[in-house]
Amino acid sequence: MFQTQVRDFMGSGIPGEFAYTGPRRVKPGFIAAAAIAANCVIGRFYTKSVATGELSPGGALADGTTIFGGILGFPKEHSSFGTLGDPFAATLTLPPGSKGDFIEMGEPFVLVNNVCKRGDLLAYEVTTGKIYAYTEGTEPPAGQALIPNAAISSMNFNSAAGGSVVIVTLTN
Repeated sequence: MFQTQVRDFMGSGIPGEFAYTGPRRVKPGFIAAAAIAANCVIGRFYTKSVATGELSPGGALADGTTIFGGILGFPKEHSSFGTLGDPFAATLTLPPGSKGDFIEMGEPFVLVNNVCKRGDLLAYEVTTGKIYAYTEGTEPPAGQALIPNAAISSMNFNSAAGGSVVIVTLTN
């Protein structure tokens, strides 16, 4: 069979993996057992409870009670349980209570859920941990909170459409 088409846009990476070598900080932790299963996704933002040490997708950063947890990374080190009805389906979702490694510093790939450009700052949806971009000098929209010390550093030229994998720089 001969090639019949050429793709214009190539995928740039898998959410949760590092794009480049360089300084990195990753800490292990457990996803809260009470977390909503559909939100326990690799490549999303997590907060850490100071009281229990568990990490939850999204959540508000509150002085003294909830702190920066990081972005859940390393999809290749987790067993895939598939999806309901298809145990062999590809998924980045982990069950609540799973052990994970959370990226605090480095340049990982993440899925940004809106239109973005290089240099945009990052915010996360407080209820799900989904990551969004917003322009420097503005505030994140309602229902979203700032991801401290995080910005888009590189992206595929297709990222202007939104819902694209980009490279972010985390310096926490």
